[in-house]
Amino acid sequence: MKKKFYLSILLAPFMFLASCNESENGKGQSFTTDFENLAGWVDNPAIIKCDAHSGKWASVANKLKPYSHTFKIKLRDVGDKTLQKVNVSAWCYVGDLPCDAKLVTAINSPEKENAMWEGKPLTSIIREKGKWMQINASYRLNRGGLNNPDNTLLVYVWNLSDANVLVDDISVSFE
Repeated sequence: MKKKFYLSILLAPFMFLASCNESENGKGQSFTTDFENLAGWVDNPAIIKCDAHSGKWASVANKLKPYSHTFKIKLRDVGDKTLQKVNVSAWCYVGDLPCDAKLVTAINSPEKENAMWEGKPLTSIIREKGKWMQINASYRLNRGGLNNPDNTLLVYVWNLSDANVLVDDISVSFE
């Protein structure tokens, strides 16, 4: 049992490095997950085994769990450069229409929750149920102090409908 524990401690940094890298174009860091690397590592009922976009694990948002697994990071942890922009991408699957779900990108400052809150409706891209579609959004951070290093960025899917929404292959990159 001790060997497994020590092995997991040794492997944890490598799992993080595999999901966080400096962009080849030199613009900034990017963070990605396909949820395969989180299965068994986090206790989150929003991560389920299913027919995911890539692999067998995805995050779910539904009537019982309206929020998918959340990506959350302090902007100071992204890098030393002043951040200008965040690009968000997620593959989403809607089990039924109509569906009132959004890909949310939010920034909380120490003084104010939701200093920025943008929700891109999934149905702006997804027009038919039962099909994986990629949702993309980009937001400028060089306005109104949004790129303050003390701020926290959050990315998640928020679902207010009865439909099941699956989320997979989330990518967050900074310029």
